[in-house]
Amino acid sequence: MKKTLLVLSGTLLILGHLACSHSITSPTPATPLGIAVASATTTPVALISATPTATLGNCGVTGVTPAQADNMLAGNLYSYFQTQSGNVFYSPFSIFAAMSMAQEGANGTTGCQMQTALNLNSSASVRQAAMQSFINGINSPTKQFTLNVADNLWVQQGFNVLSSYVNDLQTYYSAGVTNVDFVGNPAAALQTIDGAVSQETAGYIPQLLTPANITPKTRVVLTNAIYFKASWQYQFPVTNTTLQNFYLDSGTSESVSMMNFTVSLPIGSFNGAASVIAIPYAGFDASMYVFLPPQEGITALGNLMTGANISSWLTANAASMGASTMANVSLSLPKFTFSTNYDLTAPLANLGMPLAFNPYLANFSGIDGSYDLSISDVVHQAYVDVSEVGTTAAAATGVVGCSDCEAVMMPIIIPFNVNRPFIFMIVDNVTNAVLFMGRVTNPI
Repeated sequence: MKKTLLVLSGTLLILGHLACSHSITSPTPATPLGIAVASATTTPVALISATPTATLGNCGVTGVTPAQADNMLAGNLYSYFQTQSGNVFYSPFSIFAAMSMAQEGANGTTGCQMQTALNLNSSASVRQAAMQSFINGINSPTKQFTLNVADNLWVQQGFNVLSSYVNDLQTYYSAGVTNVDFVGNPAAALQTIDGAVSQETAGYIPQLLTPANITPKTRVVLTNAIYFKASWQYQFPVTNTTLQNFYLDSGTSESVSMMNFTVSLPIGSFNGAASVIAIPYAGFDASMYVFLPPQEGITALGNLMTGANISSWLTANAASMGASTMANVSLSLPKFTFSTNYDLTAPLANLGMPLAFNPYLANFSGIDGSYDLSISDVVHQAYVDVSEVGTTAAAATGVVGCSDCEAVMMPIIIPFNVNRPFIFMIVDNVTNAVLFMGRVTNPI
């Protein structure tokens, strides 16, 4: 039976004085998703041509690609997710894209902090060209899977936005811009944004924003959504699925539906803390990496899942995990379905960019030419379903910005029995970027 993987993700960034929307659509015709948010604009966004304050020098990093920066964010955020109970699933790419768009409007020390925390180059020309190339690589039409990425800038009606900021988002992030009325009709604004995100994620994230995220002080919202659908290169026979024990770290076990298949796959090790297997999708353009630690070893493995470790491991091992470490593997993988909902405001601030969230000190003058915008909320939702027919996943991230915000040969068969808590990633093999990352502590 054909197995498919479907992944959707979105990011929402809300700024008190600006709402932004941008759309990147994959040319892959197989997707049922229509992303045309930018065309929904009914009134032109008010633009101003004021020159923003120059960004400080000696900020950010050099020699780091956007893919590597994305992978580092994946690990840097996992330290926060590891403290959460239960299963974990999120899209580093979605969060990275939304925060990068916000960073394009940050100046002074705020911009410096964001560039450094996100591992971005301080040179606008270098950073933006690299981001444009990265996004184009992610959306390559030659890949044998469906991938749609949609970014949106939602702007309060009548609010003045720097034309330079809008141009940067449209040029380097393929962003669209839509007017809404956060002040006079917040319910309609919510419906418009949530409706767009729901469409972009095939209905799996029906409500990213809630009335709690929108106040009369909201001026800008940045959203990112990602949709991924792919067939397994090697299909799990449905008739091989059986009930087996999944051993929890509590010492108990659960009877779960376990998919079983003997297949030749690349297998390796992650820093001595876990065995790793790469399960490819059709065309080998993407893979699911499963990191399987010893029993009761999920915490120790999580402690090693730092941004630096993930980035360096993928750089060193991705090529070999794709070809030269093949072995015949008796693979057992549980079916699982769950959804997650996170407030990332504090975790992102704690990565080293607290000024962006400080209503008194934030400098987003690159957006509107003034100093009254700060980030009030960063929310993220995700959904994943792995079964015999494939994987369905969705995620959305939103960043909310406000003005005057409140402060906040006969081969050996190697068994690979995923019968205990594990970590997994979905990696784009062309850019080597982590699109999604998760932890399964209990499949049911």
